[in-house]
Amino acid sequence: MARTRSHSGEVHPFPVDHLESRRAEMYGDERTFRAQIRRERSSAYWFAAAKWGMAGLIFGMFLGASGMYMATIGALPIATDAMERATAMETARRDYEAEKLAIPTAP
Repeated sequence: MARTRSHSGEVHPFPVDHLESRRAEMYGDERTFRAQIRRERSSAYWFAAAKWGMAGLIFGMFLGASGMYMATIGALPIATDAMERATAMETARRDYEAEKLAIPTAP
């Protein structure tokens, strides 16, 4: 115990261990409070990151799908033209081979 002097000059005992235990209790409470705030802040950051991540994923999915649709629409005339050319070439080849292999008839 520490001793303090009063106004009359007398020495009175003062419970030092009580102050130390109170200080330790306050320090522990402060640490608990700070840890709780840190946990809550961390969970808020994770929630925001997950929310923005999912929003970005959905936005990217729609953007990619629309890009693929536009590319397909743009490539459709080119593909159709190429298929028509290939069909015409195949028909011409068959006609030529049919004429070539035809048995000549006497006039």
